[in-house]
Amino acid sequence: MTRNKADSVIVVEGEFDVIALWDYGFRANVVSGTKGAGTWDEAWLDALEPYAAFYVAYDNDEAGDKGADVLAVKLGRERCLRARLPRKDAGDCLAEGLPVSEVEA
Repeated sequence: MTRNKADSVIVVEGEFDVIALWDYGFRANVVSGTKGAGTWDEAWLDALEPYAAFYVAYDNDEAGDKGADVLAVKLGRERCLRARLPRKDAGDCLAEGLPVSEVEA
């Protein structure tokens, strides 16, 4: 990852979502936690701190909403936007063949 403070980061729940977003063309500053929305290693905060903004694209379900809220508190709510994809997650969008325009929206 670059460490330009003006850059934003897309945070997803899992590695497969990173791969799906990569396939859609989002190739810079896409990261994931491990083991789902309920897991966040505090050591990762230091790596993310330099960035200006975060799109939290956790799954569109109760666990994803809760995890996104917890992460926004840790990163600073003023720097976070809850990104909701048209399906449960990026992997589902890709599996269903949704065009990139729908994912970007």
